[in-house]
Amino acid sequence: EHEGARLERARLALEAGEPEEASALCSALLERDPRSHRAHLLRGQARFALGRLEDAFADFQEAVALDGGFLGHLWRGRAHQALGRWAEAEDDLIEAIDLDPSRPEGYFRRAELHAARREYE
Repeated sequence: EHEGARLERARLALEAGEPEEASALCSALLERDPRSHRAHLLRGQARFALGRLEDAFADFQEAVALDGGFLGHLWRGRAHQALGRWAEAEDDLIEAIDLDPSRPEGYFRRAELHAARREYE
């Protein structure tokens, strides 16, 4: 099965509320191609949904190391926030916004972080 097809199956599983299935599909893909930043990112999202925050963070960390794109920084920032690492979350969310200022999710997540920290401007 082609990487794109397996990733699509994993994405659909995650959207259908089946993060365990999504994680398993991505893990199988990563056994064949450990440098797939998209598989790390998607498995991290599945693990995040399962509440496996440290595992999710590790996947997001690897996705950023391999690609350094918007979504890796956005999700790593979310994991930092969920783990109570506020300054690191802020750094990643700022980096995500810098990488693609046209995507509103970066601004939304940064505002959410400030609200969680009770920082209103």
